[in-house]
Amino acid sequence: MTINELLDKYNIYYKKLKAEKGISLFSVGNTNVLFWINEGNAFKMKRSWFELLEKNCEKYTLFLYDKKGKQYYYIKFLNKNNWLSGSFNNCDKSELFLGKQVLNSSSTLGNILTDLKKCSV
Repeated sequence: MTINELLDKYNIYYKKLKAEKGISLFSVGNTNVLFWINEGNAFKMKRSWFELLEKNCEKYTLFLYDKKGKQYYYIKFLNKNNWLSGSFNNCDKSELFLGKQVLNSSSTLGNILTDLKKCSV
């Protein structure tokens, strides 16, 4: 099942912003959501994806899936001044390793969908 089919199934209203293999960016209410499937739990965020993620929204979320470990991660950023934006703003690297923040943010698919449903109202 694709992320679009999953959101449709749970009546979560969204607008697709961009997609490429393994990564989808969509808007749910006033929240941008980056859905990312990765082989393992080492997520390296590209600056270009981060810039799209934080563009034209009040808050944003990382909805991550480790295919190898079959684990979901969910990180909410309620304002634009946070550790992720600070990391990109304080360096000129083209990508950053998300590291321990991801590992400390494991979640279940049910909890993630419930939260996204609240954003779509």
